[in-house]
Amino acid sequence: MIPDPDTISTLVKTAVKAYDADRPRSIQAREGVIGPSDLGFCKQKALLTLKGVPYSDSRSIWPAVVGTAVGEFVETALKRMFPTWIVGSVDQIRLPYKLGNGAVVEGTGDVIVPEWNGVFDLKTKDGLKLVKRQPPSRNYRYQRHAYLKGAVALGILDPSRPLYVGNIYLDRSGKDDDPYVQVEEADPTLDDEITSWVDDVIYARLHNEDAEREIVPAVCERICEFFTVCRGSLPIHDEVEVFEDGDTLDAIDLYVTGRANKKEGEDDMEQAKTVLLGLNGIGAGHQVRTTWVPPTSSKVGYDKVEVTPLRGRQGRKPE
Repeated sequence: MIPDPDTISTLVKTAVKAYDADRPRSIQAREGVIGPSDLGFCKQKALLTLKGVPYSDSRSIWPAVVGTAVGEFVETALKRMFPTWIVGSVDQIRLPYKLGNGAVVEGTGDVIVPEWNGVFDLKTKDGLKLVKRQPPSRNYRYQRHAYLKGAVALGILDPSRPLYVGNIYLDRSGKDDDPYVQVEEADPTLDDEITSWVDDVIYARLHNEDAEREIVPAVCERICEFFTVCRGSLPIHDEVEVFEDGDTLDAIDLYVTGRANKKEGEDDMEQAKTVLLGLNGIGAGHQVRTTWVPPTSSKVGYDKVEVTPLRGRQGRKPE
């Protein structure tokens, strides 16, 4: 009897989803515990997690699964070559970060290097051109800071010496062999900033209020399992929004640059589309539109991203 391909596909997907559901971060989210990866992302999402609200939407787990698999492979390789380094998937050391309000956020850091007195967080991306254009996001800065302070609390790193944090970006698309690394000295002012962010979430829970929704709705709909329960009853936004966040503005710039150099820049445009898909608004002197192209007899339907110049407006000013 020939094994049924559809059955095999279902069994593989079921096994992967079950394995992913048993990971510490997945269990932590189901139990209503905020971890370092939640810090600085979206206050309302953190609030819903803290309240133990069940997911209302499903999304593809494959980007996270691929990222986890690549990260664990890299961590294992690093541990083999550098035994004194502490890596999350091998050493399994939980790092407790105590905030100024007394709350404790705990997680497992990716790479801790005692010799450098620093912590490095691994991130996988579908192409590295966007991350090379911009500094690490607030979410990334808060996350690695939490790991750093946890490592200090456990005596792994020495607070009397300069402390360093960084991100190591890996291209999961396979187009770029070289990891891209950002490193900087730790910022002690982040403790107050992170505490204030968490205080807002705690306040909203204690007073039965909503917290701030910090993600653009179109992006939220694409990436968040809480979208319907979070925004389903809210009024529909106007088609045109004004984008001010760095990620979206950088993606618009990258798209426009790629279009101007189409032969060399098609990869730039495709990377930008992963950020701009679903957005309708203006920023960096351009209008972003996502339109649905209906299916035909020869093609399936798809979302089309267009970025067009605004008349009488200037592009994004250099910083």
